[in-house]
Amino acid sequence: MVKSARTLPAMRDAFKVELARGASHISSTTTPESMSAAVAEVLDGFVADRGPDTFEEFRLLLAQDLKKRGCTEGARAVSACGRVGFS
Repeated sequence: MVKSARTLPAMRDAFKVELARGASHISSTTTPESMSAAVAEVLDGFVADRGPDTFEEFRLLLAQDLKKRGCTEGARAVSACGRVGFS
């Protein structure tokens, strides 16, 4: 669950590198299979680097960034991933 909408701008700033890298990686995929792999890689990498405590906020922000890039399928895939078992 997202802790507070007011914290999202601060988290966006804190995660700006991970968000940019993740959105670029996911939006550059060319097949559904490569997109699924990229989503799992980005989300697994975030949890490995930052831990699970802010996963939901990162996932929400990443989906928003993918929508802004016009990568609606990527945004849907990220949104559909839960905290456990996304790889």
